[in-house]
Amino acid sequence: MFSGHVVALCAIAALTIFASGTATAGIQAAAGPAGTGLVILVFVILGNSASGGPFARPLLPGLWRTIGGLLPPGASVDLARSALFFDGTRITGPVLVLVGWAVLGTLLALAFGGRIMAPVDAEAAAAAGAAV
Repeated sequence: MFSGHVVALCAIAALTIFASGTATAGIQAAAGPAGTGLVILVFVILGNSASGGPFARPLLPGLWRTIGGLLPPGASVDLARSALFFDGTRITGPVLVLVGWAVLGTLLALAFGGRIMAPVDAEAAAAAGAAV
């Protein structure tokens, strides 16, 4: 039905989205509104720069080379390269990184998720602020 590596790429995309999403939810639950900025800084600004997408990781400067494979964007690039070009060899590391972020995010969300305001409380707080 599908030719090439469509199924593998779909699985990689699903794992990447799940890991990034749960990590984002967990960090936001733990850090509150500042978690959004932290996620943008770590995943988007640092993660995309260090992912090794346009250039192979060995060509990146020291810091970027070091953190690239430990963040979801870099792990996703490594996993896609391994699946597409190297018949799935050396996929264990990137899979473990993505699963690790998913587990960390899930644990943080479960531990700190109670900090989220109920919609009724949020409306009451907004109404109280508007009445001032």
